[in-house]
Amino acid sequence: MNVPTSYNEAINCESAAKWLQAMEEEIETLEHNETFSLTELPREKTAVGGKWTFAIKGNDESPVCKARYVVRGFSQVGGIDFTGTISRTARMESIRILVQLAVQNGWLLEQMDVKGAYPHAPIECEVYVKQPPGYQQSPNLVWKLKKSLYGLKQSG
Repeated sequence: MNVPTSYNEAINCESAAKWLQAMEEEIETLEHNETFSLTELPREKTAVGGKWTFAIKGNDESPVCKARYVVRGFSQVGGIDFTGTISRTARMESIRILVQLAVQNGWLLEQMDVKGAYPHAPIECEVYVKQPPGYQQSPNLVWKLKKSLYGLKQSG
């Protein structure tokens, strides 16, 4: 199975049903997390574009099609669409201290992955995004983001 590079390629390939389901799951996740609201674009604002990205996860025996709607953050304007960027990361020293404390105290450490972690993070600036291809509810409306999406300057 080939990984499509665009929405049109995804809906016109032999695995279209799988890619459509992956896109539907992405939209459902964004709606469930209340990531955006559908609204008219204010005159003084511009909508940032986006694109579908696709990937195959898993192994050859049980591949899983994944789709993400990614914002074209490179078109955001500083001071208007975002005020700053920051990426919180754990320092290796902090991880070592945590592991040492767990060993000394007999704590159980677990790892988890938050599906759709970016769409859980609230954003502070007003950001408007064009609706994704295939999911345009009205040509005159855009998404006003309440939470972050992949690709935004303030994501991460």
